[in-house]
Amino acid sequence: MIGFMGFTIFIAIFFFYYYRSKQILVEQNNELKLKDQLFEAIAANVPGVIYKCDMKSPYELHYISPKVNRLTGHEQFEFLNEGLAHYIDLVHPDDRKYLKETINDAIVGNNSFSVEYRLMRSDGSTRWVFEKGTKLPDQDSIVGFILDITDRQKKKRPGRGRKKISDYSRQCSPWNISNHTSRKI
Repeated sequence: MIGFMGFTIFIAIFFFYYYRSKQILVEQNNELKLKDQLFEAIAANVPGVIYKCDMKSPYELHYISPKVNRLTGHEQFEFLNEGLAHYIDLVHPDDRKYLKETINDAIVGNNSFSVEYRLMRSDGSTRWVFEKGTKLPDQDSIVGFILDITDRQKKKRPGRGRKKISDYSRQCSPWNISNHTSRKI
């Protein structure tokens, strides 16, 4: 009789803990879903690209927001899970060493970093970007954001391209015609 009663109590306790643990898991899963939704809403409303990547080159990405397409011309999936592209390969070759040094110096000093550099889009055009990032505590990862600052850079350096072309035209003009056309007669 005690054996049957003990077995019944054991079954009752087992089912109680089984269902209670199941409830806890469902609650935790719902909390995670809410946090994911919150993060995605924030990422969708940030004016730039949010990312998480390895600390070491080639800085493999674990997360990059969908806005990366607007900035680079590449789809989000191309950068994730050992995808087709590494973001660092899109950095202008003349800026790549500087970017890597800036990031590595900040990591060694346990600091965040801020850097501006040129980025090569899939269509061949160049964009200027501002990147700010930091090392995650107790992880071998960096998190940060990247903003397109091309318009700001153009305002900073107005007419640079046009001046070069007009200088070249003057040099090539046989009688310096371009200087004479702007005079009033």
